[in-house]
Amino acid sequence: MSRTKIGGFAIVASTLFALATPSTAHAIEGKEKAGRWMFNIRVGAAANLGCGRYYGDAYCGNGYRRAQFVLSPEIAVGLDREYNAYLGIIPMFQVGDGFTIINVPLTFQYDIELPVKGLYIYPKVNAGYSRHIESDGNYFMLEPAVGIKYQFHKNVHFGGEPLGFPFYIGEQRGRSDFAAQYHFFAYIGFDV
Repeated sequence: MSRTKIGGFAIVASTLFALATPSTAHAIEGKEKAGRWMFNIRVGAAANLGCGRYYGDAYCGNGYRRAQFVLSPEIAVGLDREYNAYLGIIPMFQVGDGFTIINVPLTFQYDIELPVKGLYIYPKVNAGYSRHIESDGNYFMLEPAVGIKYQFHKNVHFGGEPLGFPFYIGEQRGRSDFAAQYHFFAYIGFDV
């Protein structure tokens, strides 16, 4: 490997490390987040990526995809001193296009502070129970997600989750089933 390639790799690696490392000065001062508890009110949309057995060709043929409005309150507690790692509950109520889904997952989120003060990117995992009302389906839901938030006051933040992909594994009407969706959320939140 040439010195140019090694040097380029070292620059990229050190830049990524610097972006991913939380600023300890801000965390110690406590100016970024007011407290251990985080409350969010999230609104967004869900679109089916896979139809599952229940829907069949009548609903999923010809490129037809169901879309839903999603309302999702969230409550989480910070697990570390800097309030970067959160564990909580995040119910989701999805309605629209003649179909209703209620998700009750636990959530884990880790805030990674970016070089702009108060700006965070975070990976998130939601996992738990899901009930699909019309199909009489009971599912295990697993959703990896990525979001970004801006802490513009120690008690208030806003953000979005542009990438969320819930997978539903379970059974409906006595048969095993699998379905997938895409979630997009915008939210406002409070730290106390």
